[in-house]
Amino acid sequence: MTMADGSAFDEARGYKVAANNFMASGGDNYDALGKGRDRAESGMVIRAAIEDYVSALTKAGRTLDMKNDGRIQRARK
Repeated sequence: MTMADGSAFDEARGYKVAANNFMASGGDNYDALGKGRDRAESGMVIRAAIEDYVSALTKAGRTLDMKNDGRIQRARK
């Protein structure tokens, strides 16, 4: 695992991490997240936050700016 710029994490530092509650509790074998300290529950539902964000963009006449990397594809009927 590396930082966004490709540099290594400093193992002597602490980092704040945001994750959904499934991942934060060690789901999918993410054991390191499950061992986190000073955990706090935001009470925020990720789906609702995304819906609010997209709704605010469209009300402002903007579109969602995303890079399609091929993982998400439109289903054909």
